[in-house]
Amino acid sequence: MRMAALATGLLICVAASGAAPPPLTSEADVRQFADAVMAFVAKDDTDAAFAKLKEHWPLPANEIDSLATKTLAARNTVADRYGAVLNVVLLKQEAVGDSLLRYTYLERRRHHPLRWLIYFYRSDTEWFVDGTSWDDQIQSLFTK
Repeated sequence: MRMAALATGLLICVAASGAAPPPLTSEADVRQFADAVMAFVAKDDTDAAFAKLKEHWPLPANEIDSLATKTLAARNTVADRYGAVLNVVLLKQEAVGDSLLRYTYLERRRHHPLRWLIYFYRSDTEWFVDGTSWDDQIQSLFTK
C-alpha cells in the first residue's frame, strides 16, 4: 500500500515537472521572467538562459537550440577577449503601445560590457518572447 502511494506520488511529481510554465499575463511577470533569463547570463550559463527563453518563445525548439549553439560559440570568443562575467544590470524597460516591450541589460565583464536586448509581444491575453540579441555596441546605449 505504501509503495503504491509512493509510486503515485512520484508519478504526480514527474508529471508536474513536465507541465508548461504559467503564462506571462502582466508586465510584472515579463520583468520577472526577463530577470530570470539574465540571472543565467550572469552565471555565464548560456544553455540555461536559452532553455528559460524557450518556455515562452513560440519558435520551434530546434531553431532556439540552434541559436543557443551559435551564441555559445560566439560567447566563448567573447570570454577570451572581454574577460569573465561580473554581473548583469537592467538599464531600461521600454514599451511601444500596449503590445511590445523591450528590456535592455548590461552584461558587465572584466574588460568590456555587452548589451542584451530581450523583446516581448503581447497577444490577446499573454506575453511571449519575440526575440533577443546581444552585442558589444555599447555606444548605442547613449542618446545622441
